[in-house]
Amino acid sequence: MTWLELLKEAQFHGAARLGDLRHRYLWLLAQVIFFGCSVTVVYVTVTRFFSNPTYIVKLATVLPLKTFPTVIVCPEIDYYQEKVDQFLNDIEYPPDANVTYIRSIIRQLAAFYSQKVHYNVKDLEYIKQLLDYNELDVETAGLMLTASCEETIIKELKNPGYIQEPVKQMHINNIGKHYGLNIAVAQNVTKPPVNLNLAYKWISLRNPGHMYVDIVANGTPLPPGIEIWSGFATETIQMSEEARNLSPKVRRCYLTEEPLKYFPIYHRRYCVLECEMERIAAQCGCSLLHHPPVLDKPLCGPNQLGCARAATLRFGVNVCNCPLACDKERQLTKHFTFAIDPTVPFFDPFYKNLTLEKVSIIRLYLHGYSKTVYSRRSYFSRVNLFAQLGGVFNVFFGCSVLTLLELIILFWRYIRDTSVADQTWPFRH
Repeated sequence: MTWLELLKEAQFHGAARLGDLRHRYLWLLAQVIFFGCSVTVVYVTVTRFFSNPTYIVKLATVLPLKTFPTVIVCPEIDYYQEKVDQFLNDIEYPPDANVTYIRSIIRQLAAFYSQKVHYNVKDLEYIKQLLDYNELDVETAGLMLTASCEETIIKELKNPGYIQEPVKQMHINNIGKHYGLNIAVAQNVTKPPVNLNLAYKWISLRNPGHMYVDIVANGTPLPPGIEIWSGFATETIQMSEEARNLSPKVRRCYLTEEPLKYFPIYHRRYCVLECEMERIAAQCGCSLLHHPPVLDKPLCGPNQLGCARAATLRFGVNVCNCPLACDKERQLTKHFTFAIDPTVPFFDPFYKNLTLEKVSIIRLYLHGYSKTVYSRRSYFSRVNLFAQLGGVFNVFFGCSVLTLLELIILFWRYIRDTSVADQTWPFRH
């Protein structure tokens, strides 16, 4: 089959004209222009498929039921004096140890657990040497210094004067369709912070769910004499089956049942934790105490703790490829904080019998009793891509995808016939 025969057989607009000497160059120029336009349209179509495959459309506005958020008041890690005295009495000391110096720096051990605790590298190294001398690790020593729930309750029962002004009223009321949750947290500011069992630091709101790792998220600080109004709302994103069939790279999100490297389900919080663990391991060569021990890295020592904190604090949302889950709830919180003025008369009975200089009042408001639900549907699927490519070829060349397959077969036959014709067969005479 010659090229002219191939052009005559092809179901292609203008293909037969290329065999005519009078119109060959004119039709060739037109075919090149059409081919360039079609390639451009195909490139734009395929690029759109990979860049914007899904879109979010509002599906429903009101649902009768809504999960009430979990209110977490996170304490600052601290050791009260009785546990410190007991710990120092139980351990052994080197011959040249200074017990007074050890007693003054032992609370810095909490720096391995909390980023809010100030520390000195030299002091932490001395504490680490003391623990090594007693064959104790940081985790065991921290448990020995931390009071359990039973010890805290017994301590408060035996020492009712520990909190000078207990809260007379603890309101958990007005929970309903148009209300929220009102609570008051008592903080004793008359005694030094070292004598407090719990120094309340911040509040965070979460939806109850699978929390494999207790991560202290950045919340709202709770200093005494402050009232905090917190607004809480949720938006649910659902996915259609067509969008679920797309690859994670195309749909730009992960399904909940798609496991992570170290966690059995996907959650943005777990993804950020994995990224943080790998960053600390790569930059500092160690692992923090509250991270899962899955990287086979030693715990960060006093000299590495600063590097680990810097690696944790410096990275942002764009550093880790951790998008929101495709079908998870998104929590929206807003906080407004103002100081409580004890001289201003109040009309709400909630403030009655409260020492306003020593309490933190938290008012949590829900966004009505409705939940906004969005549906993530496929904007441009593979079927749409295949159909549109056929339309592009039909517009520019007057052919379909079937014609393209026919051209491929004809070209293959031409190559085969040419190769067979060029072969030299040995014949015997």
